[in-house]
Amino acid sequence: NAATDDPDNFDAHAHIVRLLLKMGDADESAKLAAKLVRQFQASPESLSLLREVYQQVGSQAGVINQLAKLHA
Repeated sequence: NAATDDPDNFDAHAHIVRLLLKMGDADESAKLAAKLVRQFQASPESLSLLREVYQQVGSQAGVINQLAKLHA
């Protein structure tokens, strides 16, 4: 797939995160979104995706918690 063929392709990774979310796998979606924040050095796009995931699952605090874990 595009994400494994080109690990620097943020859009391909983001697509997978959104697919996981649509399939009801919020935990895996959140884990991958957090991984992308690390991988893409907290780019605006990666942070926006992380917020999007937690907004979809109804957990605004989840973004803060996840960022705190990443920063530790």
